Amino acid sequence: MAEDQVRADYERARRKAFLNDIRSFFRREPNTLISYADVRDRVTMEGESYRGMQEVPVDKIVGSVDRFRDFDRRFLPKRRNTAGRWKSIDRAYYQDVILPPIQLYKMGDIYFVKDGNHRVSVARERGVAFIDAEVIEGHIRIPIDSSMSPKRLLQQVEYAEFLRKTDLDRTRPMHDIRPTALGRYDEIVTHIEGRRRLEEQRTS
Repeated sequence: MAEDQVRADYERARRKAFLNDIRSFFRREPNTLISYADVRDRVTMEGESYRGMQEVPVDKIVGSVDRFRDFDRRFLPKRRNTAGRWKSIDRAYYQDVILPPIQLYKMGDIYFVKDGNHRVSVARERGVAFIDAEVIEGHIRIPIDSSMSPKRLLQQVEYAEFLRKTDLDRTRPMHDIRPTALGRYDEIVTHIEGRRRLEEQRTS
């Protein structure tokens, strides 16, 4: 009986992922997890801290290190290659097996899965609010949270790197430099550095 239920649970999760893809297509919104590498390529951490074992809100886990293509934005399984591991985790819930903690990277108020993607997926599908995790936190200058769209989140990350390079949040805290397109901050940094060189040449 439990095995039939495990299969049914997985197929239901897959159907939900399929319907989410359709909704996202018509709304023109992404339905993918955020790639940790995509974020790290845009920002240099200003230090890291080992936070140890914690209970982490499942809904704040928004991305993955290496399995971001296998699950949708709500951590539902998108690909059939998830079946074996997903079912084994779901089966463990029915058998009251205590699962090991997952491993997460934290940035701002969001988390990326280093190890334990299937455990997060099953936990979300079962309505679990918190999950045990070992956490490493990377520090950036501005807040980011799980309510942000993927584009907005990446804009914030690029802004954090812009502030790290220019220190404008400290030297000119009232500045209002916030382009809406991704990738524009590098152009602004190049312009600022060019202006600085000109000023140095004039005063030398």
